[in-house]
Amino acid sequence: MEKTLHSQIIDALGGTSKTALMFDIDPASVSGWRKNGIPRSRLMYIKLARPDLFDEAGSVIAAGDEAC
Repeated sequence: MEKTLHSQIIDALGGTSKTALMFDIDPASVSGWRKNGIPRSRLMYIKLARPDLFDEAGSVIAAGDEAC
């Protein structure tokens, strides 16, 4: 099964727990993002906080093992 784009972003941020800490929310909420997508306002914040994860067009760069 192929990872979703939003799962790749979460993984690049260090996983579910680290992403939850970044937003001061419950890890279960971030787990929901993997299935339902990252909310737009949260995605905008990620783009500002971690521009290295995105290319000039705003698309996600291959997030492989680049966890912070």
